[in-house]
Amino acid sequence: MRKFLLFVLVLLISLCSCRPNLPVVVEPSEISSGDTTTYYEVSDVYSETRGLNNTGPVSSESKNTSSHDASSKENLNKPSEHGFDLSSLYPEKIQPPPYNRRWNYIQLSDKHKSAYENLYNAVLNMREGMISLGKCSYNELVLIYNAVKNDFPEIFWIPDQFAYDTDASGNIRIAFKYTFSDGKRIDYLYTAKERENMAAQIRNALADALRYINDGMSAYNKELALHEWLVFRVTYDRETAEDTQKNPNAFNIYGALVEGRAVCEGYSRAMQLLLRMVGIECILVTGKIEDTGHMWNMVRLDGEWYHLDATWNDSGDSGYHSYFNVTDQAILADHQIDPDYSTVPAQNLSAGHSFNINRPVAQGMKYNYFFVNNTLIENRETMADTIVNGLIEAASLGKNSCEFAFSSGYGRIYENPGALLLEIKLMRCVERANSVSDIKINVSRLYCEGITGSTAFRLRW
Repeated sequence: MRKFLLFVLVLLISLCSCRPNLPVVVEPSEISSGDTTTYYEVSDVYSETRGLNNTGPVSSESKNTSSHDASSKENLNKPSEHGFDLSSLYPEKIQPPPYNRRWNYIQLSDKHKSAYENLYNAVLNMREGMISLGKCSYNELVLIYNAVKNDFPEIFWIPDQFAYDTDASGNIRIAFKYTFSDGKRIDYLYTAKERENMAAQIRNALADALRYINDGMSAYNKELALHEWLVFRVTYDRETAEDTQKNPNAFNIYGALVEGRAVCEGYSRAMQLLLRMVGIECILVTGKIEDTGHMWNMVRLDGEWYHLDATWNDSGDSGYHSYFNVTDQAILADHQIDPDYSTVPAQNLSAGHSFNINRPVAQGMKYNYFFVNNTLIENRETMADTIVNGLIEAASLGKNSCEFAFSSGYGRIYENPGALLLEIKLMRCVERANSVSDIKINVSRLYCEGITGSTAFRLRW
């Protein structure tokens, strides 16, 4: 008698707080009537939704970076010596950075670029007191501040608050280390000594990640290897997501690369720095999921842009690739992208409205994870063949799982991918795969898992 396999696509979603501090602003107010210097602080108005697979939340106990060897990740090569000079990350003698390779800088006007350079050099050297940025409006100051902060994830000591005023000549000035007349103080996130020690630890973490990169790898494979390294190394910091004051490091590269705990902002900034180290252009993007704030990346390969969301890919023990190099159309299925700075009304910038800076369009498919691995289901007619071939390929490589994705919009004619799989009778796909493969798939252990809202899913056996 034929045995029928009954499986259920188990979907679990968890709501967590997050504070991507990229472009969220509140209207400044004077600290005291005797001080004309104004105070700016990023408001804690963001929270984040994060999908999880049926294994549930990944705790620090179940995903301890000190007890795992990253080489066990299937997409990581064995460590090898690399030729990268990490000592230049924080040089003793500051050299002008390659501004022409920083996305936000390129988008600015000449006036704004001059202010950007002044602000960059001041922050890099942890300048005290007021820093003149020339004749700029408050909204232009917000633009420049965010442009610098989001072009340089390695400058992790930039605070979320600053003081600013206008001098007698009409030049706007900014300070990150300042004492107001009423005694209130603001400062950089870390002291110079702390920064030095933390930078050394970051260099060590980067060196470890780059052991999995060699000159013979394509840009795509470098991106994939570093993505796997980061997702495997980092645990989502739920405590800080619920209480943003719990661990400030979770919002920067130190939390992700060294401590192994981060929220979406820490993941995204670390991913940006890692890819930049191997010559892949990567920028930050802000938006929302179910009306709550979120941050992720965009990467450029062979001249085409793709969305990459390492935070949402980090679900379960082994992670997903649901958001690995996807198009605008695909990401917009469950992400909302913040508007461009140029389209945000001036009054809204002071009211906490977030923005991106001339975000590029993502339409490429060549380096989509599922397209590369031939597991992208294009239509109903080819679905069974795609699944069979994917199962055979995975089993022949000794894997016990395989990821698939429906092309944008196709899987959404059903409530979830499981409904489609039931329609084409998954059991028959497994039987076909086993009939032509020496490695048999154990159908009694077969099950399906995925992320809420995503068109991707994984079959395990």
